Amino acid sequence: DLRGKPYYALNVLTKVDCLDHANSQILYANDDPMHILRIKSYGFNEDQVPPDVPIFKIPDDVGSVFVTRTFVDAVIASELRGASFEDPRSDPFGKIARGEPLNVVPGLSQ
Repeated sequence: DLRGKPYYALNVLTKVDCLDHANSQILYANDDPMHILRIKSYGFNEDQVPPDVPIFKIPDDVGSVFVTRTFVDAVIASELRGASFEDPRSDPFGKIARGEPLNVVPGLSQ
């Protein structure tokens, strides 16, 4: 409990190699064209995500966590609070600069 409210942490360990490099905006290092510096927007090979894996990371960017619609639906059905989901195909920095909300899923309790 923190200030009388329960908080939970989640350590996502599952990795799925499903990044579609051709349909992603990726910045590679000049001295190493295989080294990814930043992924501006993500494209996925969704058929490579196993149906029983609702939350995962990708080997190309282990700092980000991705979820499937099944996971989002479970969050909404469980009335969990404080969740926000971004569209990985869009550039979050551009949305922030334009004053647009990052959350793309209606029905979430904040």
